[in-house]
Amino acid sequence: MRTIEEVYGECVALSDDGVDAVVAPGMGMSLIRFSVGGEQLLDLDREQAFLDYRKGLGPIILPFFGQRKIFPQLDYDIFAHVEHLRKSNVRDPFQHGVGRYASWTFTEDKNSVTGYLRGDDRLHDCELRDLSGFDFTASLTYSLVGGTLEISFDVTADNPVATG
Repeated sequence: MRTIEEVYGECVALSDDGVDAVVAPGMGMSLIRFSVGGEQLLDLDREQAFLDYRKGLGPIILPFFGQRKIFPQLDYDIFAHVEHLRKSNVRDPFQHGVGRYASWTFTEDKNSVTGYLRGDDRLHDCELRDLSGFDFTASLTYSLVGGTLEISFDVTADNPVATG
């Protein structure tokens, strides 16, 4: 059986008062495990869909939500997840934003992890601002405080943004 790091890369595990969370900064700053009192609240049967194209588990939405009508002129076949989206009849290669596909830089302490993403960060050889169609900066923090998980976003952009 492979370890969680072998599947997701470097992860940050948080634990406080019976609440446990695991975040994968290299896979879109996604929440990949979340349990309360030992009961896993994410549907781990969706793990393969998450690995294939970031559906299921706890991926983020950033910097936009929905499907665009106009896309930057790029060869989207370089992104492995696009094949899976096409099979699901999803036209937008970054339907819920580029943030869920990018590797975030991060800092951590005992009960929190904060990820950072900018439009000039890259996915493959493309700047994220080119993939999203506008420039942005974002931070995302997961904190365990008093037996609760708090999630906060701070995003600025050239266009309106949506996070979740």
